[in-house]
Amino acid sequence: MAKQSPSLYSVSKTFIWFGITSIVLTGCLVATVLLDHHREWKSWQKKFNGLKVEKASEELKNVSKNLDAKKLDELKKALNDAQAVFNAHKNEYDSNLKELAKVALQISKMKAKFQSMKQYEDSYKYYLEKTREHHNDSAAAKYEPKLKAASQKVADLKNQMSVLEKQQEDLEKSIASLLEKKKTAQKNIDNFLVEKTRIEKKIQKIKPSIVKDVLNAPMLDFIAPSMQVQQIVLEDLQDDYHFAKVQKVDRCTTCHLGIDQKGFEDAPQPFRTHPNLDLYLGSSSAHPIEKIGCTACHGGSGQAVSFVETAHTPRNEKQKKEWVKKYHWQEFEHWENKMLPLQYTQASCVKCHHAQVTIPQADKLNEGRRLAEKSGCLNCHKIKGYENSWKVGPDLTNVKGKLSEEWIAKWVDNPKDFRHSTKMPKIFHLSNTSSPEDKLKNEAAIHAIATYLINNSSAPELTNTPVQGSAENGQKLVKTLGCLGCHSAAGVQAGDFAPELTGLGSKVSPEWLYTWLKNPKHLSPNTRMPSLRLSDQEASDITAYLSSLKNEKFEQKTAPRAKMEVVDQMILEQLQSTMRANDAQNELKKMSGDQKLEFLGKKSIAHQGCYACH
Repeated sequence: MAKQSPSLYSVSKTFIWFGITSIVLTGCLVATVLLDHHREWKSWQKKFNGLKVEKASEELKNVSKNLDAKKLDELKKALNDAQAVFNAHKNEYDSNLKELAKVALQISKMKAKFQSMKQYEDSYKYYLEKTREHHNDSAAAKYEPKLKAASQKVADLKNQMSVLEKQQEDLEKSIASLLEKKKTAQKNIDNFLVEKTRIEKKIQKIKPSIVKDVLNAPMLDFIAPSMQVQQIVLEDLQDDYHFAKVQKVDRCTTCHLGIDQKGFEDAPQPFRTHPNLDLYLGSSSAHPIEKIGCTACHGGSGQAVSFVETAHTPRNEKQKKEWVKKYHWQEFEHWENKMLPLQYTQASCVKCHHAQVTIPQADKLNEGRRLAEKSGCLNCHKIKGYENSWKVGPDLTNVKGKLSEEWIAKWVDNPKDFRHSTKMPKIFHLSNTSSPEDKLKNEAAIHAIATYLINNSSAPELTNTPVQGSAENGQKLVKTLGCLGCHSAAGVQAGDFAPELTGLGSKVSPEWLYTWLKNPKHLSPNTRMPSLRLSDQEASDITAYLSSLKNEKFEQKTAPRAKMEVVDQMILEQLQSTMRANDAQNELKKMSGDQKLEFLGKKSIAHQGCYACH
């Protein structure tokens, strides 16, 4: 008996493992197909189709209800009468049809004969012209009678065709006259039921059917499915995927199926119509959906078709909890351009309208821009297009001639103690600097800032009021000269372009006020306040009135004063950040009391960012 050769593996066991692997792979294939068939967006399309059928059925019900039944009966009776008249002439109609068919056949045969004879006529004419051209008289004499005979036959056939065509025309008119009343009656009914018929056809088209179910079934849904991913390709826009820029594709309408259709304004999400279709997404709007898409304004991942992967962002904590419960929402971490919360969507308008100061119908964005500019946000936070924006705070170059050191300290301590409407924020004594130690440092910095501003500013020459002013007349002038177009004063809330004038008598001296009113640019060359060309008496009257506007509570307030040991400590901390401790101590010893306050004031102004606004 021959000895069996050794084998590296067992063939029988290989068959077993092959069978197991085949079963596992088949199971994976079935699972993949089923998972694809039950994708999230397909369930939304099924629901939307049901919603469309429901709305169309309701629409059909309303249309049918509003139909005039009496008029419809009259139209049907007219149709029945016309049918009866037609039936009475049915034999004539059938006879005309048969005769028309015979005449049509004769015309067809006659046309064939005519075309054939016409070819002979053209041929004889050609040969006759050629023989004459070559002066061949014998040949010309041969073709001349043939041409004459062919032309006669052509004329005879043409006349016969004219007779047959006249018969055909008469028969057609006779048939049309027999059908006219019936057609008119049917047309009247069709026009009367046109809306009802349209809706019925619409329902027939969108309602589920066995054919649609088969075409949407797994492994067959590649043929002609009614449920499929919808997408908008935006030719002029691109998505940056770091390693490649690709054409922007939005598939949002796969689920937001009613977004650009009227009639779904009250539908639940994601089927609701987009607000203001005349402006957004409508075919005749300035932002048609086929050109703008969705992610250009809303952000998010346009190529995704699931709720989480599209990078939806909730408006607030309440909506977040609802989404987690309803859609299993979680933050999509691997997408930078997440969808904007609905209340911030207007921020995207600047992508296209960046050159416009005011964007039509973007009220929130316009107001945000106005507030950012008015509040001085643009002075610290650089924004493209606003690099040279006007500083919102006044020029402090000549502050020494305007304000006292004590007033500056009280103002910096809390600006709203003097003027509640001020745009200057409170920068000291905040919740994060409220400890006893921080309080001492705050007082030292405030005192130092006031000292620095007084010692490092100039005092332009001021002019005393040359005549006695009348506060009563000054109040009238403030109202009549247009001061309240920019300012508010004494409880009168008018313009907010310029500072409020309430309490001004506790802030500046009468001399400064008078000098300012006569020539604002003498005290502040960059001021936007125009010269009002006031007479001496008018300027004196307004000065008297504004000087009478006092803030007694602010006047009674005590200005913060620095403790020199705290000043020393704060200066040492500053110096030791750039030099050794011994050098810092030596530098501090060289300073006088005023120099210490100036040094600390300068550092504090820089630290707080005062230069951004002033």
